[in-house]
Amino acid sequence: MPRIALLFANTPTAEIMGPQPTSPYLIAFLKGMRDLGWLDGQNIIIERRSADGKPDRFPALVNEVVGLNVALMMITARLLRYSRHSKRVPRCRSYWQGPPIQNISSGSASSSPSHAQAAA
Repeated sequence: MPRIALLFANTPTAEIMGPQPTSPYLIAFLKGMRDLGWLDGQNIIIERRSADGKPDRFPALVNEVVGLNVALMMITARLLRYSRHSKRVPRCRSYWQGPPIQNISSGSASSSPSHAQAAA
């Protein structure tokens, strides 16, 4: 089963863990994955980690997920420089520009605008 990692620099760990995360960004990401047919724990494993706003934890956090043999790391800009030593794991840098917005008619969360860029 494929395994990917989502690394957060500041989002509290409590907001990204468990079956009902409260982070609006993670909720939007998981919904997007679900819309594409990817279900965490069923056909993909999504590892979630946060440095909880503590920059001294960044290197260990990146090393931890590299050791999990993930196929992809989705990483925020603050963590990107700590992941450069790992050439064997592709990285995707996320850009969140503004809070996720709630689609009133469908009840779905989305981030608008958001962009992802492959990290070299």
